Amino acid sequence: MSSFQFYSLDQTHRTWTSIYPAYNGDVYAGTLGQGIYLRPNGETTFVELKDSGNNSYLGNIYGMTGTPNGDIYRSRNGDKFMKRTGGAGDFVTYEVNYDVTSMMGMNYSPITGKIYNCHYNGPGVSRFDPAHAADHAHSESRWYSGNQSFHSCVSKVGDLYIASHQGNGPGALTSGYIYKQIGETGDVVALGAAAFPDALGEDTRHYRGWTAVGAAKNGDVYACDLEHVWRQEYGDDHFHYFQTIVFTDIQGAPDGSVYAVVGGGDIWKLNSPTSTVKHYAQIIG
Repeated sequence: MSSFQFYSLDQTHRTWTSIYPAYNGDVYAGTLGQGIYLRPNGETTFVELKDSGNNSYLGNIYGMTGTPNGDIYRSRNGDKFMKRTGGAGDFVTYEVNYDVTSMMGMNYSPITGKIYNCHYNGPGVSRFDPAHAADHAHSESRWYSGNQSFHSCVSKVGDLYIASHQGNGPGALTSGYIYKQIGETGDVVALGAAAFPDALGEDTRHYRGWTAVGAAKNGDVYACDLEHVWRQEYGDDHFHYFQTIVFTDIQGAPDGSVYAVVGGGDIWKLNSPTSTVKHYAQIIG
């Protein structure tokens, strides 16, 4: 196992759809109709988290995120958000004025305090401020159906990244873009070919079936397509090949590590990255 690669945590293989490392060290993982799993801080195994009535949290849980005060949020495809206050007790319905159509990934911005929610159809990307009343209106992105927004993240410097699959839902073998919004405001721009110098095809290297994007605490940004994980090192404008694996969600943890999940596979982790390695070939030799 390389110190600078994602490695599997040897968990039971499930249809993992989302991952969220909380501020208190707990790690949550969502599944496709198989419940929510939790790895308490300091432990090694993910076990099913049930409600106080010993019922499973079923539903297609494509998005999970949380805030520094310990609140945990989850999206349910075709249904309303749920919230676990302070990371304890049951998840309960959390009312927000938004479109529940085709809900995908969620992420919290440590810069603005907003929570972003992606949709692979409908509004594209929406966001809300959890510090406000739960029923306040969210603001939506500047694009709508057709871009198939799967996941988003906000980097250390406050830039919003969005992974757009541009298919007909999860798993569609078509292509999209990585979008970027500087400072979480202004225009949302698709990254061009120059941002992906490792890929072949000057005109199409940026146009791929993106499945996930996540930000590490150290400023690195990771993105995944249907073949590779890509890494944008902090301070660099380019994404480089990093590892050959397909993740359905990637999220950075407060301790500097990065977690990811494979649909129908395992949960993976990258330890606090300190390497200046940019190219996958430098890792595998």
